[in-house]
Amino acid sequence: MKKLWILAPLASLVVASPASASAATPGSLDPTFGSNGITITNGDGIPEGATLLANGDIAVTVGEASASNTGTGVVEYLPNGQLNTAFGSDGFAPTSTGAAAIVQAPNGDLVVAGETLSGEAAIAVAELTASGAPNTSFGNDGTALAPVTLEGNAVPPSALLIESNGDIVVGGSISIEIGRRDVVSTGAVVRFTSAGKLDSTFGTKGAVSSSKLSSLATLGVDSKGDVFTAPEEHELSSTGAIDASVTPEPIVASAQGDSTEFVSSGDYVTASTVGVHKHDTQVAVDRFLPSGTADSTFTATQFNWVQGTAALDGVNALAFEPNGEIVVGGGHDSDGFSTFGVGLLEANGGLDAAFGTEGTTTTEIQDDESVGRVLVQSNDDIVAVGGTEDNSTGVSGIALARYIG
Repeated sequence: MKKLWILAPLASLVVASPASASAATPGSLDPTFGSNGITITNGDGIPEGATLLANGDIAVTVGEASASNTGTGVVEYLPNGQLNTAFGSDGFAPTSTGAAAIVQAPNGDLVVAGETLSGEAAIAVAELTASGAPNTSFGNDGTALAPVTLEGNAVPPSALLIESNGDIVVGGSISIEIGRRDVVSTGAVVRFTSAGKLDSTFGTKGAVSSSKLSSLATLGVDSKGDVFTAPEEHELSSTGAIDASVTPEPIVASAQGDSTEFVSSGDYVTASTVGVHKHDTQVAVDRFLPSGTADSTFTATQFNWVQGTAALDGVNALAFEPNGEIVVGGGHDSDGFSTFGVGLLEANGGLDAAFGTEGTTTTEIQDDESVGRVLVQSNDDIVAVGGTEDNSTGVSGIALARYIG
């Protein structure tokens, strides 16, 4: 489910949070983060992406592209959950494009992928300096555009990675309305140089668009520069040609943040929402080989955020602990109210019973919230990033919660 993240004006709030059994218990809220483990920031925008920075800061993208929306940009938090008021203007830096996926470049700049904010919608990438100012030396005055037009029910690019040579690879699915009834699904992968110029050696003028890529949710790159897509896996050569079959190779760089991610072997793990019956949807986690077949060594797992309780549960995000364990996040919807849902699975499947309550935990922040991204810090602590809303006032915001890993 898509949640509003509020963003104007920015103001961190102190909130009461549920008491945990012990600050050292895996899955409990970390009382040293924000206020008793939780930070809320008021404003105006729609949640899209988040990433951990090299210095431990947390960068979150907000807003969606529209001619009337001026709230697209990046909010930055310190490692302790407080706003980094030295970033941008009191913690918020606007972008010249829609703000969906985000990643930090080797030089410390922030690369944001989204769509154009005016005119014909197209895939766009913007770069901000570490202080939140536009990097005007990138692309055209800070923005780079791809020759891929988004029409109909276009989805902003959700997959973004930076190769070892600094090249930027962006991808996503596009649903194009043809007339009133027909819908054509396609996907696109675009490669820019580190300077924000389209890589003319890749595809057609830097872009590859094909119906074969219609389910594209994440990207991986091997040491040769070949690009892999998932969950319907395809391989693109370093020049952008779609190969007839996938040749398994170790992944050296991958997009992060969505509910599907590559592991270094070339396999990928995906978390999805599955229906059980009318009033019960659950989270399912599976691992697949590069061929697309299920990995028989992985224990496929299906669960509710509150085990034994039927609810309309969903999953939006997946990330890996350094030891290979799998973190998932989403929303637990019961009686019209939604709370954060976070779970931890063993590297080979199955919930980690030492985390939370038999592998999962939920957190009520206001009335209506859902995790959009999960981030793993260097000490294995987990930061869940999502949207929250007070139903009585209609006020929404960005919510961050940190759990002991």
